[in-house]
Amino acid sequence: MTRGGDWPVARDALDAVLRRCASTHTDDIQIAGRPRGRLLGLYATRGLRARPYRTLLRRIEPLDGSCECADFLRNSLGLCKHLVAVVEEVVSKGPRGKVERQAASDPAPLRWDPVRPLTGPGDWLARVRWMDGTPDRDLRRWLRPAPEGGWSVVAPDKPSRRLALVDRLLGALRDGKSEPALHALLREERARLARQIQTLSTRKRLRHALHFLKQSLYPDDPSCRVLFASDAGGVGLNLQRAASACINIELPWNPAVIEQRIGRIYRLGQRLPIDVYNLVSEPGIESRIADIVGSKQALFTGLFDGTSDEVAFERSGTFLSRLERLVTPALAPAQTRAADVAAPEDAATEREIDAVVAAGDESRDAPGIAGPPLEPMPSAAEIQRLVSGVTVRRTAQGGLVIEAPREAASTLGALFSGMAQLLQAAAAR
Repeated sequence: MTRGGDWPVARDALDAVLRRCASTHTDDIQIAGRPRGRLLGLYATRGLRARPYRTLLRRIEPLDGSCECADFLRNSLGLCKHLVAVVEEVVSKGPRGKVERQAASDPAPLRWDPVRPLTGPGDWLARVRWMDGTPDRDLRRWLRPAPEGGWSVVAPDKPSRRLALVDRLLGALRDGKSEPALHALLREERARLARQIQTLSTRKRLRHALHFLKQSLYPDDPSCRVLFASDAGGVGLNLQRAASACINIELPWNPAVIEQRIGRIYRLGQRLPIDVYNLVSEPGIESRIADIVGSKQALFTGLFDGTSDEVAFERSGTFLSRLERLVTPALAPAQTRAADVAAPEDAATEREIDAVVAAGDESRDAPGIAGPPLEPMPSAAEIQRLVSGVTVRRTAQGGLVIEAPREAASTLGALFSGMAQLLQAAAAR
């Protein structure tokens, strides 16, 4: 089992043999079929939940057999649990001398050595031998005389030639009863080679079809006018010599993706002015996406590409914008209504502003014991008139000076006090 192997290899092989002897009993291998009138020959063995396997026993000492199970084909021992079960069956039926005088029926012209050599390529097909005289002329072109006798197989590398050799060997084995292991290997190899040849043929046809589907983009190809691409076309392409216009049919949320798309045509080698078009449906969500992308681009431009430290947004729905609408002069109501339409309403922020105004309303406070009576809450028109008289100017030191009429000081003081409380509560969160 380990010709040419040192002690560690022989020890591992012996351990593997002992494990298979033990698994013969643990898996309860049964003899399902026996040869007629003899002890050596072809048996049928099976486990508890496995299909029957053809197991051939030629000789007991030295052990010579063959089995079509996967363990015998792969373990390089020349032994499996099915063959061990057959040996136990044969030894229990008669003395060894009587068994040795018998011979297995129908000797095979082809034999396969299951033990892999320790050196060499290890092709299993190269271990096939022709043992019965001289092969015919058709098979002889695949064989050569072996030094130890018989003829050895010269295994080709090309799949088509290898498949022809496998078919020829299967024809020489016929039903495979004289060499079940080799017959099983040849059938597996034929199926594998057929799939490989079919895959190679399909790949060749696909490569041939793709060759005619190619459209050259470099240099300018007059037959190619428009290139439709998904997000994958926004990176890794050099189209500066093929196109000068980019149309974004669907805007992404990330403005960097738009820059990558434009960068396919706006790069070194572009000799024409480029045009970029964004297709946006105003009534749908695309207009909102376009506004968000524009705000992000404005932020990036102000932070990284601008010359000043100011960032301008086209649309804003922040808390400060709503405060600006509170103090807008009454002489420009149309401008106030336009700002209200432009900014998206935020119900939570509006409730906070109403709470600030209510906190500044001194008419709702409970009267004190010694305090003077409070004046009633002025009407909305009077508040608007008071606020319209407020002026704001910047000092030379960078501060702000807010000037208001005397009659508006109380109301504005309450408003600013509520604003301070609201900002302190937001900072403490």
